[in-house]
Amino acid sequence: MLLPSQETDIPVRITRESRGSVYEGITEALKVPNLSHVYSGRSVLPAQLTKLQVRVVNADTREQVLRKGTRLGKLERAVVIETSNQPSSQEPLAPEIDVVEQMMSSLPKELSKEQQKAAKELLTEQEAIFSKGEYDIGRTPYVEYRIDTGAHRPIRQTLRRHPFKYLDIIDKQVEEMKAHGIIEPAASPWASSARTQEVQLAPILY
Repeated sequence: MLLPSQETDIPVRITRESRGSVYEGITEALKVPNLSHVYSGRSVLPAQLTKLQVRVVNADTREQVLRKGTRLGKLERAVVIETSNQPSSQEPLAPEIDVVEQMMSSLPKELSKEQQKAAKELLTEQEAIFSKGEYDIGRTPYVEYRIDTGAHRPIRQTLRRHPFKYLDIIDKQVEEMKAHGIIEPAASPWASSARTQEVQLAPILY
């Protein structure tokens, strides 16, 4: 059962050319046959025969039944590229800022030693709420945001072209955001490029 306006991970079985041909594969987004506004997402599947899943979105406003044996896509062999957690420039991640010492140094000089001690204790106690670097943006597990797209079919835009002089900057920023856990690869049927003030970045959605 596919709930309305929701995504669901569906267990799948793959028909391969031969029993011994096991490889990592990728499926493209597909409109699911015989169902209204139901789409399978672009998915990467590991090199195994069991416990495989494909993300399916029901963009309709009513429940729908996905029958056993329904075709959810064609598996193509994926090219695996080894990557590093470090930015492409091979530069180390920016060191974290000592927030407490930085804020203590900005306090008025006329504070007494007792006042400075009390301020430092308060800052140390609340240290977790301060950003310690450019990519320390914080997150909360208590709020979940959803975009209600109604019955609209998924839109998947291609990446915009970028000026050559910005490509190294884009690669570095994307790798740094991945290394800091801000973004991660995804295979959603929805995709859109975003524009920043100076360069254009293709967001990788959670």
